[in-house]
Amino acid sequence: VYKRQGQLLDGMQAKGLEAFEDLFLLKILPALSKAGRWRESRDTLARMKRQGVEVQLEAHRLALLACRRSGQWQKALEALHELRRVGPAPSLACYEIVLESCAQGRRWVEGDELFKEMQRVDRVVPSLICYRAMLDLCGKVGRWGEALRLWKEVEGRVRVDDGEEGEEEEMERGKTQQGLLIGCFQGALMACQQASRWAEALALLQQQESEHKKGKRLKRLLDSMTSETRTQTYALVLGACSKVGEWGLALD
Repeated sequence: VYKRQGQLLDGMQAKGLEAFEDLFLLKILPALSKAGRWRESRDTLARMKRQGVEVQLEAHRLALLACRRSGQWQKALEALHELRRVGPAPSLACYEIVLESCAQGRRWVEGDELFKEMQRVDRVVPSLICYRAMLDLCGKVGRWGEALRLWKEVEGRVRVDDGEEGEEEEMERGKTQQGLLIGCFQGALMACQQASRWAEALALLQQQESEHKKGKRLKRLLDSMTSETRTQTYALVLGACSKVGEWGLALD
């Protein structure tokens, strides 16, 4: 598909025709992004500039997605740094994509540096997607201390009322939020498992098993998990216990 689109653009250029902005944003870049064609996405952005077509932030986001889908964490970082340098200013979605790229590539130093800079330098408040990416990264490289700190930040920021959910849209948003929270929680547990920190992993699990506090609180994640996800969660704690021979706790 992307080859045919390139041929189409070349044919239009040969006839002296210019491609409209919508053609790039609605047809070409989404197809390239979905296929993970990061080189072609980058070339398309350059072509847009040559033709005098405004390169909107959405075009850059799609190009970053192509980098993430093809596992090109370094290219994603380079593109984001270029945006920060010359503009347009990256959106929160751009940071989310690049942090996820760093998590996929197990790039702890780069991911941690970007996560801190987006807050300290660019004044961007990280979303739950950012936290999930960072906790996933912590889990992959065993950074249990940072994982526990990040999980505390998530707990401090995300509070849900005990009352009934409102409109259908609000309920759907709540489901999405719970899914992200579960990802964050499992990332923290995985980091403890990787570092053989069984006590910390067990404490995290017991916290979720304990009674609700009065007033506003974080929804109990175990209640919102599927049986498969809950099994995976307990398996992470069992793994942490098994690494250090805590057979009694594992059996309990």
